[in-house]
Amino acid sequence: MKIDLEKIQELYGESIINEMKNHFDNIIENLSYLKKKQISNYDEVLESYPYLFMLSSYSFQKKINQIIKKNGKSI
Repeated sequence: MKIDLEKIQELYGESIINEMKNHFDNIIENLSYLKKKQISNYDEVLESYPYLFMLSSYSFQKKINQIIKKNGKSI
């Protein structure tokens, strides 16, 4: 897995990197959940929706499960 932090910073501004550092534990836990759900492009999802990964694991899992229910595993 290789997360392109420069791409994230370009899209969301400089402050996003500090916010991600502050929510690092949530991001790691939420990435693990996507891997558990066998979603292979989790790095692209993080780069596109970093704020989603900063949510608590409960909120993140609820949102991901809704997306999977609606669209299947193609997030």
